[in-house]
Amino acid sequence: MLSRLFMRSSPMHAVLKPSRGHNLLEVILAATIFATVLIMMLGLWRIYHSALTQSKNRLIASSLARSVMEQHLAGGYGALTPILNTPQIQSFTSRGQVRGRSSGFQCSVEFLATQATPVFRRLVVKVAWTEDSGKKSLTYESCLFKTE
Repeated sequence: MLSRLFMRSSPMHAVLKPSRGHNLLEVILAATIFATVLIMMLGLWRIYHSALTQSKNRLIASSLARSVMEQHLAGGYGALTPILNTPQIQSFTSRGQVRGRSSGFQCSVEFLATQATPVFRRLVVKVAWTEDSGKKSLTYESCLFKTE
């Protein structure tokens, strides 16, 4: 109701008068805000991608270490006798594609069995790999007892 009264009581040129000088300033301000938000989002995307890659590498290394440990534990106490105090070193490469780009993960797996006491053997699996942030490693330890 108020707008109808305003339109009737005001001359038409006063109602439709364009405001000059604000349009360019508004566009510049909006573009600046948009560019700032875009730059911040790109920075967050890089951090997110890096964290995702590190998580994937750690998951692969953990799975590999568990697999090697379970393989030697399944062999039992006697199967470790030939390889006591001798490090078993293997290299492992995983290849995959992420969004059309091929990616690879290389690591070295070291297994060592030692005789701690006459009935106790200590097993250690160490997985080492290199990332953008530096060298990383993961160690799993377990033990086997001789049963009679």
